[in-house]
Amino acid sequence: MRRTLVLSALSFSAAALVGCGPSYPTIQGCHVAPDSDCNGADLTQATLIEAELSGANLSGTSFYRANLKRSNISGANLEGANLEGVYLINANCRGASFRGANLKEAYLEGADLSGADVAGANLSQADMKGTKVRYLRYDNDTQWPKGFDPVASGAVGPGANFAGVDFAGANLANVNLTGGSLQGSIGTGADFSGSTFHQMDLRQAVFHKANLSGVNGTSSYMMGANLTGANLAGADLSGADLTGANLTGANLTGAILSKTQLHDADLSGANLTDADLRSAKLRGARFAGATCPDGTNADAAGGTCGGHVEKLTCSVKPGGSCAGAELAGANLRYASIAKAGFVEARLAGANLYRSQGAQADFSGAQLSRAKLRDADFSGAVLKEARLELADGRRASLEGADLRGAYAERANLRGANLKGADLRRGHFLGTDFRGADLTGAKTNGATFRGAVYNAETQWPEGFDPVAARARAE
Repeated sequence: MRRTLVLSALSFSAAALVGCGPSYPTIQGCHVAPDSDCNGADLTQATLIEAELSGANLSGTSFYRANLKRSNISGANLEGANLEGVYLINANCRGASFRGANLKEAYLEGADLSGADVAGANLSQADMKGTKVRYLRYDNDTQWPKGFDPVASGAVGPGANFAGVDFAGANLANVNLTGGSLQGSIGTGADFSGSTFHQMDLRQAVFHKANLSGVNGTSSYMMGANLTGANLAGADLSGADLTGANLTGANLTGAILSKTQLHDADLSGANLTDADLRSAKLRGARFAGATCPDGTNADAAGGTCGGHVEKLTCSVKPGGSCAGAELAGANLRYASIAKAGFVEARLAGANLYRSQGAQADFSGAQLSRAKLRDADFSGAVLKEARLELADGRRASLEGADLRGAYAERANLRGANLKGADLRRGHFLGTDFRGADLTGAKTNGATFRGAVYNAETQWPEGFDPVAARARAE
C-alpha cells in the first residue's frame, strides 16, 4: 500500500541544514540523501528545496506537486515516477532517467536536463523556458509541450539533425538516432555503443577511435566516413553504404556486413574475425594486413580477403553438421572433418588442402574449383557432388562414393581412387595421370577426353581407349 504524507507546511533546504553536517531528513522511510533507495515512496507536495538526491533510486516515486527547486537529482533513477506539476526550477537533472515518467505540467525553467533520458515520458504542458536539453534523450513515445522542438533544441533521438556537430569524447551510448543526421560530424573518441543509427546520414562523419560496438547501423549512409581505429565489434551494418569509408585498424569482429557496400573502402589492418560479409560489395576494397572473417591474414592471400569473406556458420569438426552451409571460399586447410555432414553445402573455391575428411558426407555439395590437394576423403560420400575444375592432386578417395558426381576437367593427378564407386560419374577432360583406379566401379561413367599416362592404373577390364580417354 502506498504511503502518503503531505508536507506542504514543511521546508527542508540546504540552507536550513548549514552547520548540521551531511545529514538529510528521512520522510516516510525515504532518506533524502545521495544514492538512497526511495523506490515507490510517496512524497506528494513535499518541499525539498535544494535537496541532494544525486544517484538515488526514485523509480515509481510520487513527487506530485512537490517543490524541488535547485535540487540535485543528477544521475537519479526516476523511471515511472509521478512528477506531475513538480517544481524543478533551476534543478540539476543531468544524466537522470525519466523514462516513462509523468512530467505533465512540470515547472522546468532553468533546469539542467543535459544527458537525461525522457524516452516514453509525458512532458505535455510542461514549462521548459530556459531548460538545458543538450544530449537529452527521447524516443518516438516522448510527449512534448506544444511548440517545443527537441531537434532544434539539441536533444538526441529519432530524426535529430547534428550535421557538423562536434561530439568528441561524448557519452551517447544506447541512444536512438533512427533517420537522423550526423553528416560531417566529429565523434572522435565518443561512446555510441549500442546506439541505433538505422537509416542515418553519416556521410563524411569522423568517428576516429569511437566506440560503436553493437551499433544498429542497418541501411545507413556512411560514404566517406572516417572510422579509423573505431570499435565496431558486433555492429550490424547490413545494407549500409560505406563506399570509400576509411576503416583502417577498425575492430569489426563479429560485425554483420551482409549486403553492405564497401566499394573502395580501406580495411587495411582491420580485424574482421567472424564478421559476416555475405553478399557484401567489395570492389576496390583494400585489405592489406587485415584479419579476414575466417582468421586468414589478408597478406598471406596477396593483400585481399577475397575467398575468405564467408563467416563459418556451422560446426566444422569431426562428426559436425554443415548441411546446406554457405562456405564458398572458406579456408578449411588441415580441417579435421571426418564423418562430418556437408550435404548440399556450398564449398565452391574452398581450401581443403590436407583436410581429414574420411567418411564425410558431401552428397550434392558444390565443390567446383575447391582445393583438395593431399586431402583424405577415403570412404567419403560425394554422390552427385559438383567437382568441376577441383584440384584433387594426390587426394585419397579410396573407397569413396562418387556415383553421379560431376568432375569435368578436375585435376586428379596422383589421386588414390582404389575401390571408388564412379558409376554414372561425369569425368570429361578429367586429369587421371598417375592416379590409381584399381578396383573402381565405372559402369555408366563418362571418361571422354579424360587424360591418363603410363602411370595411371585402371580397373581390371577397363579400356580407356574405348572410353575415348586420351593418353599423354
